[in-house]
Amino acid sequence: MPIVKNAQARELLGSAVVLDLADVRREAVDIVTSARLEADAIVDAARQEAARLTGIAAETGRTEGLEAGLAEGRETGLEAGLAQGRAEAMASMEERLEAITTGWNASLEAFIAGRETLREEARRDLLRLSIAIAERVLGRLPAHDPSRVAAQAAAAIDTIASATAIHLRVHPADLEIVKSHFEDVFGVANSGQAHDLVFETDETIVRGGCVAAVGDGEVDARLDVQMSRIVKGLFPELLESPSNDEPAADRDPPTTDEEDGE
Repeated sequence: MPIVKNAQARELLGSAVVLDLADVRREAVDIVTSARLEADAIVDAARQEAARLTGIAAETGRTEGLEAGLAEGRETGLEAGLAQGRAEAMASMEERLEAITTGWNASLEAFIAGRETLREEARRDLLRLSIAIAERVLGRLPAHDPSRVAAQAAAAIDTIASATAIHLRVHPADLEIVKSHFEDVFGVANSGQAHDLVFETDETIVRGGCVAAVGDGEVDARLDVQMSRIVKGLFPELLESPSNDEPAADRDPPTTDEEDGE
């Protein structure tokens, strides 16, 4: 520790400034007060800044959260809506598909059950058509070949050639044709023998056909009757058809071209 000599002490004391402790105390109080005020101001400013930053952060967070929530909600709602719509569509389609499947199954079962019936009906219709066509051809044949009745009469007479009294019934329109071909018919039947050949007309006989009768017997050479016999021999099942479905051969004879006015 340095030692202050008296001489130096006097010199120092001579240049010293007298300090008032009250002033020092007052100045210290002012400094402290000023420091406190400044500190309070800094704290207030810090609080305000913190509040501002907190508000900004809260607003930002709220906005971002709202946007995120909206996006998430929209996505969730969209997914939920799609799932619900898909489920409803599937349910509706399942009902429709089930109804369609049921209808198809019923139709298929009905078709399978009626297939044989359809085949049989088609077969019968085809047979009826074939018979109708054949009868139509036979009905028109005498008009295109008038001598056909002569051949039919010859065949009928030849069957009963041993008889001497023969009654030959033909359609009135065929009478002159038969008479004009009588010599040919008689020669084919039994040349050289004497016969009593009586010509008769019968409008119920289809043109081109005839009936040769001798005594109690007769030879039926009518075209429609021959056709009917063919049908009965080849297709007996058609005879079991209802009356309105009988083949044309079992009904009235077809008309010829002359009877049709052709």
